[in-house]
Amino acid sequence: MAVQPAGPAAESNSHEGAPGDSANLLSGLLVLFVLLIVALATALSGSSWLWLIGYGLLLLGFPIFLRLFVGERWWNLLYILYAMAAAGLVVGGLVQAVLMDMTAGITAALMAALAVPIVLALLVRISASAVLGIHEWEGATPGDAFDYLWSILLGTNQPWVVIENGKVVGGKKQGIFCRLGGPGMVIVRPGNAAVLQHTGQISQIVGPGRYRTRRHEKIRHMLRLGPLWETQDVENVLTRDGVPLTVRLGVGYMLEPRADTDQRAGPPAKPRVIEGDYPIYEDTLRKAILNVTPAGWEVTAFAGSESQLRDIVGTYTLDQLFGLATAEGSGDVEFHESQRVIKRIEERIMKNFGPPAAEHAGIKIRIVDIQSVKVPAQVEEQMLEAWSSEWRQRTETAMRTATAQAWTKMERIKMEARRTAFDQVFSAIQRGLELFDSSDPRFDQYVDTISKLAVEMTKDSTSTYRYAEAVEKLMGHPNAHVVIAPPDTGLAFQHKTDKEN
Repeated sequence: MAVQPAGPAAESNSHEGAPGDSANLLSGLLVLFVLLIVALATALSGSSWLWLIGYGLLLLGFPIFLRLFVGERWWNLLYILYAMAAAGLVVGGLVQAVLMDMTAGITAALMAALAVPIVLALLVRISASAVLGIHEWEGATPGDAFDYLWSILLGTNQPWVVIENGKVVGGKKQGIFCRLGGPGMVIVRPGNAAVLQHTGQISQIVGPGRYRTRRHEKIRHMLRLGPLWETQDVENVLTRDGVPLTVRLGVGYMLEPRADTDQRAGPPAKPRVIEGDYPIYEDTLRKAILNVTPAGWEVTAFAGSESQLRDIVGTYTLDQLFGLATAEGSGDVEFHESQRVIKRIEERIMKNFGPPAAEHAGIKIRIVDIQSVKVPAQVEEQMLEAWSSEWRQRTETAMRTATAQAWTKMERIKMEARRTAFDQVFSAIQRGLELFDSSDPRFDQYVDTISKLAVEMTKDSTSTYRYAEAVEKLMGHPNAHVVIAPPDTGLAFQHKTDKEN
């Protein structure tokens, strides 16, 4: 049965659907008063038949009237008043008939009428102790149980609660209401919803407003509908190479609004909407309370994101997650997480967990923010040392490679220079054959000089290369004259090192 919002419309119906407003109470009291007058009048008339008819109307007519014309809400209260009136009338009439004393009859009637609530109060007290022992309420007292049973019997003094931020924040006798349920009132603030249950099954899912609950109907879940945010340090997140990290993870989430559900999957089969600041399908709320862990949908939202974080970080090595950088000002080398990789991890968490969370639990993951990633101090020192050693090796290897390449290039240049120099020497010899006759003594001296020059050229002497170049130029000039200096004149060619030159 649907729980009706409190107000004139709601109070016009009882908890079982029959009329139950204050007009019914007044009509019941009026009928009871009329029947009492009739019974009293017949008792005073002196006619035994009229006396029996009057008492019969009172004892049988009033219960029938209650069942047919008065709502269940007021039955208990009217039955108690009826018992008091009937006991007083019957006892008073009997005393008066026996003693023939009007004063004694009235006194007996009042005593009988008072005896009914006293006996009833004792019964309620015993029942309250029994209820308290069965349910073992935390923090409840026998007085709380007594008040609760009286509120059920009389339909008055009912408890009420206020739900805000997903929890009970105020009310009257809220402990009794939360443990045993209605009848009572539930006031749901904007941005909240409540799931009510009766006999262990969901009876209502209600949004912002005021709602009257029936007997033993109580709150099962309280839900916040607006955006929520949670940040936690997730420890021992292992990389692929087994390094434990501490990740500060922030997750923004909420129950999926109606508009998002329509965009993602369209309206559900039973598209009842909980209206308010955050319109949402009732079906979404059912998912959020039935398809999640016992800890609640909020815990499920963060736990699912954390699980994805662990799985995804486990596919990266520490080198992929971090890099070395020089700290500003100090010049020290320190770790810095790769923002490009962090962004990719956040996107993968949203992609992997967002759609299933919405589909199966009615949860919308709005944002995932990895705020920081920390490495244990001892691991950081070890990795810095390892990376420093590795970078030193890389630097030394690069330097050796560069040196080898430079030496190879230099040798290539030298070989090219030697070949050019030898070509110049051979050209000079050929030129000498043109200038001198082989029988000329100067020819032998010329050849000897050129031979010494060729030998010196194998010693990487810069001056020798320059000398050979000069000889070639001279020999190619049309006005050049070759002068062969005697060996001991100081003018003959003598090799000197580059340092001596």
